[in-house]
Amino acid sequence: MVAKKAEKINLIKIIGDPIDKATRSALKKSHMNRDAKFMADQIKKRTRLGRGVAIQNGRSFKLAPLKDDTVHGREILQDNGDLSVFTRPEKSNLTATGQLLDSIGGGSTTAGSGRIFITDNRKDGVSNSEIEKGHDKKLRPFMHLSKPEINRLNRRIRERIVAAFNAALDKLN
Repeated sequence: MVAKKAEKINLIKIIGDPIDKATRSALKKSHMNRDAKFMADQIKKRTRLGRGVAIQNGRSFKLAPLKDDTVHGREILQDNGDLSVFTRPEKSNLTATGQLLDSIGGGSTTAGSGRIFITDNRKDGVSNSEIEKGHDKKLRPFMHLSKPEINRLNRRIRERIVAAFNAALDKLN
C-alpha cells in the first residue's frame, strides 16, 4: 500500500497571526499607560504608609521615623492648608509638604513599555529636581518597585494577554 501525499497544515500561520495580534493588543500603549500610572500610584500609596524600597524587585521596609520637630512642622503646614491632601503629619512622605510624592506620574512612550517619573508640577513654584537633590535617598528610598508590586503588575498584564488570547481563539472557532 502506497501512502498518499499528506497535505501540510501550517498551524503557526493559522493560529499565530490572531495570537500575535492579541499580544500586541494587550501590550498597546494605552494599556501600558494605565499600568504605569497604576504603579506610580502604588509607589505613592506605599511611601505614604511609611514604607520604602531600596532596589528594584526588592523588599519593602519601614522608613526611618520622622523627628518630632518634623511632625510638628507638618501639623502647622496642615493647619495652614499647605500640606498635600494625601499627607499625614506623622507619616513619612519624603518632603515636608508631600508635594514630591504628588508629582510622581506614570506613562508609556511605546507599546510594551512604561515608565515612572517625577514631574516638576508643584504648588509652591519650587523645582522637584531641586527638592530631590536634597532628599536623602539612602534614608528614604522610594522610586523602586517591590517584588509584590512587580508581581501585581505581571498578573495584570498576564490577565490581559490571556483575555486577548481567549478572544482571538474564540474568533477562530
